[in-house]
Amino acid sequence: MTSTVPTAVHDEQETQALDALPPITMFGPDFPYAYDDYLAHPAGLGQIPATEHGAEVAVVGGGLSGVVAAYELMKMGLRPVVYEADRIGGRLRTVGFDGCDDTLTAEMGAMRFPPSSTALQHYIDLVGLKTRPFPNPLAPETPRPWSTSRASPTTPAPSTTCRRSTARWPTPGTPAWRRARTSPT
Repeated sequence: MTSTVPTAVHDEQETQALDALPPITMFGPDFPYAYDDYLAHPAGLGQIPATEHGAEVAVVGGGLSGVVAAYELMKMGLRPVVYEADRIGGRLRTVGFDGCDDTLTAEMGAMRFPPSSTALQHYIDLVGLKTRPFPNPLAPETPRPWSTSRASPTTPAPSTTCRRSTARWPTPGTPAWRRARTSPT
């Protein structure tokens, strides 16, 4: 039988070291569970009998959940085999545009992660993924390079189509902007 409950830590120094770390929790009305003990446990999210170490386990799907599942299964001593139809990473993918500046990218799936997603951040940090801030385009403090006719050294000039499209957008903080934010869609 397998256990998904980590064993208690009895070493006082290790307990103090774990207590000094910020909690790795996922909170909110949908996920009010603390994952700290599970994620910090050396054996991973569960334990299996030693006789089962090295057994192959199928993981269907190589998206974020499948990759994390495979990682945790490896920590428990199993040999996960990831079956993915297309490419590892699933919907988490940043793509560039042919012939454009390398900094001009688009997110093809998930693109924003709230600060409350600390369990996700734990895995991002663990594997060394790079993240970038994602500015809210409607926030008044967000730069609006497309509202000028000149390009800055870091921002290419917007295309004519882009300028025409964004010219109709209200300027953040104005009455028209507030009305647009509160009008039903």
